[in-house]
Amino acid sequence: MSSRNSSTLWSSYHSNAFGKQSKLITPHAEYLALGRTELERLNSYRELFQHHISGDRLKEIQDSLEKGLIYGSDVFKDQIEFNLNRKVRLQKSGRKPKQTLL
Repeated sequence: MSSRNSSTLWSSYHSNAFGKQSKLITPHAEYLALGRTELERLNSYRELFQHHISGDRLKEIQDSLEKGLIYGSDVFKDQIEFNLNRKVRLQKSGRKPKQTLL
């Protein structure tokens, strides 16, 4: 196996950024809208990844992926929970504490 990160094996980046042919990759509408020609799309796609992601943000993204959780702002997560009518955040384990009556 090469020294590349194993996640790149499942990525469409090499196809979308460099035109590497793959039987698994089908260009989607958002990709096709990046340019009129293949060269324009390849350049535009690579440009999308030229910006630095801070270490903290990258860690948050990785944690979300590893745990199968949604990544985004609290407002975004609230919207998803409302639309799906289910929790999308990591819940505390264990039973809920008993409420005391005053």
